Amino acid sequence: MEFKTMRLQRDTLAVAEQGKQYKQLLNQERAARKAVEDIRKEKTTMVYDQTENCDDSEKKKQHEKERLQREIETRAKEAELERLRKLREEAEKQRCKEQEAQKKLRTMGVCCMGFRWIKQAQGYRCAGGSYYVSNAKLGL
Repeated sequence: MEFKTMRLQRDTLAVAEQGKQYKQLLNQERAARKAVEDIRKEKTTMVYDQTENCDDSEKKKQHEKERLQREIETRAKEAELERLRKLREEAEKQRCKEQEAQKKLRTMGVCCMGFRWIKQAQGYRCAGGSYYVSNAKLGL
């Protein structure tokens, strides 16, 4: 009995941690999107100085080097944004599946106390600890 309680507490903490990680992912994606937008705005509003009209080839080389560096940074930030977007989409799919499972569990009416269901290795246990439903019984 004590093992079941400890496991339920651990699984409850894991659910809370997943929620925190999801929020962090959203914040990271938002920050990456803003960084990419800022870079794009900077590119479009950037006025190339007199080096374009200047005969000084050293200044032109330096200007081109800076432009290439900005382009590399832009691509890196865009790649990071894409990676975060994919992670978010995968997390949203998982959250959707979890919501479906929670809805099924509520409609089944197994826990008469109305506790939230906590995902465990092979199924779900009510937060009160008394009731358990396997993934197979849920059809997952």
